[in-house]
Amino acid sequence: MRKLTFVAAILACLVTPVAAQTAKQVLTIDVPNDAATLDPHLQWDTDSYGVYRNIFDNLLTRDATGKIVPQIARTWRFVDDTHVEFDIRADVKFHDGIPLSAEDVVFSVKRITNPAFKSPQLSQFDQVADAEALGPTKVRLTLKKPYPVLLALARQAAIQDRNLPSGPRRVDPRRRPQNGPRRPRSTAAAGRGDCPQE
Repeated sequence: MRKLTFVAAILACLVTPVAAQTAKQVLTIDVPNDAATLDPHLQWDTDSYGVYRNIFDNLLTRDATGKIVPQIARTWRFVDDTHVEFDIRADVKFHDGIPLSAEDVVFSVKRITNPAFKSPQLSQFDQVADAEALGPTKVRLTLKKPYPVLLALARQAAIQDRNLPSGPRRVDPRRRPQNGPRRPRSTAAAGRGDCPQE
């Protein structure tokens, strides 16, 4: 009888988690504080950064060893001390299927560096004088003077859709994605939950 009770207890432990998993489709995470905003260009705090990094991709990122590596940009080169060119990945799409382009990168950089927008990140990017698209997948940043930390900061430059409304955020129900917020994704998964588009 003891052996039967033991086997029943083991089976109950194995079956219970499976039943619980199928009944609930919600992922709950614990964070110290709520994000101040989901607009990555309007925040500069750890709690918001931890949330938005799971929604938006940046121009560059860091690997597990801390090395700066490609994310939205696949390569970059310093043309001279005040000009940096980024080649943007052509395989990236927002969740609603709209392809990401160099214009989205230019929009994002200019949005952060526009003093009237009042991004708390402006002081980090204030050495960027201009951003321009040189083609559908090439962006040039012009700096006011040599700025050695530019690449480290580019890993914090979240790329957003250039068609964002300029005023308060409103969701157009005709464009709202069916599976969550708009976020770049590609057929060549870049990590952190990027989903291949079939």
